[in-house]
Amino acid sequence: MNIQKLISQIKQAKKRRILNCFHQSPRSGVDVGNDEFQPALLILKNMFKYFKANKCGIHISFYGEMFITLIELGHSFEVSITNRPHCIDIKNAEDHLMDNPFIKLNSSNFENSLTISVITMRRKSEWKHYHASEFGIDGLVLAELVIKDMNQRVKYYSTDDDLFIVEQPTSQDILAVIHLGGATLGHSSMLYHLSKSLRQVIYVNKITITVNSIVFCDSLGRESSHHYFGKREANFFSQYLLNC
Repeated sequence: MNIQKLISQIKQAKKRRILNCFHQSPRSGVDVGNDEFQPALLILKNMFKYFKANKCGIHISFYGEMFITLIELGHSFEVSITNRPHCIDIKNAEDHLMDNPFIKLNSSNFENSLTISVITMRRKSEWKHYHASEFGIDGLVLAELVIKDMNQRVKYYSTDDDLFIVEQPTSQDILAVIHLGGATLGHSSMLYHLSKSLRQVIYVNKITITVNSIVFCDSLGRESSHHYFGKREANFFSQYLLNC
């Protein structure tokens, strides 16, 4: 497991994450501004070093999702890094709420905070958040705490992790790519017109992409419509969809 290779995979996935702007269920990963991308990578690099030293498996998906496996325990968790608003004086806000049903906070009460979040790979799990500034932006210290917390959480699990697939695009990914293609390739692309028509559709059951067509299926899995595309769209799909 080469740490630099893992970091390179995250860098390569960064350009694909524009897909999240068109996604119904955005994929987690590194979602920070350009000025904070390098500091985030430095934190991750040190976290990965700690995970590796503690015999954890690390997998980076095509879209930059980060999956860590506690190999000895047989459980996995996901890591993401975002820039989240953080209440500067949460204790003061909580004290005010003791005597008031609600209080009004303005932007001066918050500061942007580089936040590392983790979640176990189970249904109904909730994200746990760590503000990097509280740990001196030290990835090793953060990773040590994350491993401690995850070990504590999974030891109470009586069943295996839910199965999760990170190597195949979902129908939601394909829908997002169609809308992204419609926005970036313009009126001359069939994706523009397909994206426009799909905005009127409440629910899409299943979509697949063949060599030169997009196939929509009905609720019974039967092919219901085909939309043919050319080389330009094929190149676009190969850029934003895995195994396409």
